[in-house]
Amino acid sequence: ANFSAAVFVNGNLTVNSDLNAAAGSSLLFIVSGDVSVDKNVQNLDGNFIVDGEFDTSYNGNGGRQLTIYGSVAANLVSFSRSLGNNAETEPSEQIIFQPVSLLGLANVMGSYSLSWKEVAP
Repeated sequence: ANFSAAVFVNGNLTVNSDLNAAAGSSLLFIVSGDVSVDKNVQNLDGNFIVDGEFDTSYNGNGGRQLTIYGSVAANLVSFSRSLGNNAETEPSEQIIFQPVSLLGLANVMGSYSLSWKEVAP
């Protein structure tokens, strides 16, 4: 279903499975601690604001690509995955910025201003 939600976590958040939201949904996680993503997670739909560390593979490499549809803002981001032999041609992690996924949060969080600039690698 299409929904908008803000989830406040007072402490750490561990993500052990894929998080797939319906198109048009808005999901925001505000975490006071760290976010740890399992090595087998491949898809995360949502926006993450993290006071601590956002670790893309807290329990080893796993060899699977992680795709985040949304955004990550953290004190420290640890891109800790590896695709082994494919690492030279495929990114281990990719974040596909989805600003439209933030629009549905106005009714939850109030009004906001959004701007971004694309930076070439």
